[in-house]
Amino acid sequence: MKLTLIDTHAHLEMRQFRGDLEDILERAHAGGVAHIVTIGSGIPESRRAIKIAEKFEEVSAVVGVHPHNASDVDDRTLPELSRLSGKPSVVGIGETGLDFFLERSPRTSQEKTFRRHLELAAKAGKPAVIHVRDAYTRAYQILEEVGLPPRGAVVHCFSGTEEDAAALLGLGLYLSFTGTVTFEGKKNREWSEKILSMVPLERILIETDSPYLAPHPLRGQRNEPANVRFVAERISLVKGLSVIDVGRITTRNAIGFFNLPVPLPSSKIAYTIREPVYLNVTDRC
Repeated sequence: MKLTLIDTHAHLEMRQFRGDLEDILERAHAGGVAHIVTIGSGIPESRRAIKIAEKFEEVSAVVGVHPHNASDVDDRTLPELSRLSGKPSVVGIGETGLDFFLERSPRTSQEKTFRRHLELAAKAGKPAVIHVRDAYTRAYQILEEVGLPPRGAVVHCFSGTEEDAAALLGLGLYLSFTGTVTFEGKKNREWSEKILSMVPLERILIETDSPYLAPHPLRGQRNEPANVRFVAERISLVKGLSVIDVGRITTRNAIGFFNLPVPLPSSKIAYTIREPVYLNVTDRC
């Protein structure tokens, strides 16, 4: 059985990929990546994401405004996102959410925009892709107040505590993990082992967030979708499963969550579960 992976959160529309996008997609395909979801962070970026998804059948798009840019949202933004959400290649709304760490937009603007994205996702019949940093309690409160879109939601690049994970899972969300789970350092290793151990594999998505967050041992380099295998490998070590099974299950998760145009891999376990083996990897971002 071959390795099959889906990178559920990349930013192929960013300038870092404009010179060699076709090469990047070829490397991803060679590494077992069956599909890539590229995520908008504003109206121009969302439009570029759609163009890429329309050009390459192995790419789908998500449209939205990042919380960093929430103060740029005006009366024209949501109608345009609503229009874009109807494009055949668009499979989700986001990334939206709250970032109280950098706080590049006022918290009030972030919260208002987050709510409006959740409402749009419900109206459009698409899942929501959520960014949360240093704001898990407030994000949970808003999700509880507004309610999940009928198609659900995922918190990408999860970086919270076990309590945060339990609360979000209790609301029905998926959690997505990046190369941060591979970073070196005792603190981050212990964090990733605890979080990955407690989250059911059936509620996990994997991603690169490329061009950011290149995994160990590639830190400092431009990240790209082919590197999502490092995330799958780390999860396989913690869960005590083969990387093929982790890829198979997370691929099924991604296809169901985003309704991706990708054949479902087998639901049969390929290898016997073994005892977890931990890597000395992982300095929490």
